[in-house]
Amino acid sequence: MVAKTIQLCYIIIIKILIIYTILTLLNRVMINLNFLGAAMMTKGKTINGLMKHIRDKHGISIDGSRQKRELMQMGYYHGYKRYRYVKKKHNKLNLSDFSEIKAIYDFDIKLKGLFYRPVIDFEILVNNYCIDVLSANKDTDFESAMNNLLTNHNRYTSGSKNYNNAYKNLLFLKNKIHGKIASAYKNSENPIAHFVNTSRNIPIWALFETLSLGDTANFIKALDVSLRTKMMKNIGIYDPIHDPSGDRITNHIYIIKDIRNSIAHDIPVFDCGFITAKIDQKISSNLENETSVKNLKFSFIIDYMVLLIYYFKKLKTAKSVLRKYINDLENMIKELEVNINDKSSFFKIVGSDVYNKINLVKTYISK
Repeated sequence: MVAKTIQLCYIIIIKILIIYTILTLLNRVMINLNFLGAAMMTKGKTINGLMKHIRDKHGISIDGSRQKRELMQMGYYHGYKRYRYVKKKHNKLNLSDFSEIKAIYDFDIKLKGLFYRPVIDFEILVNNYCIDVLSANKDTDFESAMNNLLTNHNRYTSGSKNYNNAYKNLLFLKNKIHGKIASAYKNSENPIAHFVNTSRNIPIWALFETLSLGDTANFIKALDVSLRTKMMKNIGIYDPIHDPSGDRITNHIYIIKDIRNSIAHDIPVFDCGFITAKIDQKISSNLENETSVKNLKFSFIIDYMVLLIYYFKKLKTAKSVLRKYINDLENMIKELEVNINDKSSFFKIVGSDVYNKINLVKTYISK
């Protein structure tokens, strides 16, 4: 009797194990099927699939081998989708044909080519004018300059909010500069490595070889007021009445830094969606008064050209060079207008007063 009971228990246990094994296998099969289904659902689209998606979901006409090649060239996610809106995704442009997307893409590429040279020249002149002012002092090595010339915080009352913010920014700047020097030292071809290895002080000009345009702006912002204003006088932009401490130049550099970085990293510039600098009303008003060009909010690409031309005109750049900049920009804008069917979308990109600004810039150049 006992033997039969034990035998029955074994049979029950075996059946339970068989059922458990079957259920486990079925569960694994269901997991694999679900995974396969999800993989099939998330499978990427081919170029033909993307073109169909654009037609069906976005209502934009696109067809043929030429437009297929153009879509392949610009890309879908960081190209086509980005050129459908201005600054923010919700601010869609009213476009109906892929040729309009291509026109905006071409406009953006040409803008980067046009702005590259003046932006680089701006960066070079800012560095050189700063180095020139610093070189006139006895503290011409970077350690002495860091300790004795970066004293902008002293213009504020010790312990005040402005003082604390300025000093905090100075400490951050010093830390970043030391990091830049450490990185530069790793490269034996860098001048900094040469000076360190020969136990010589690093000259200020070698330091500027490692700084980005944003770093340069922070350095100038931390400079003693007398040095910063002297630099601005040398350039011809100092305004002792409205900007006695010379704060304006760093704001200008921050503005140009944004478009410079976008060009360097191939980020769209056509709608000025790159802007991170805080645009103070005083900055806009001063530039408007200087150039007689109104409504300079740096929301449109023409405003950046106005700022660059303002600097180059102060530095006596040939008028023919400045005219070419503005004429080339005008031609690009006119070409875009021809290829955008909806005028409201065109003005969303370049501004409704763009041609008026262009004419006022031409007048400013001629003075």
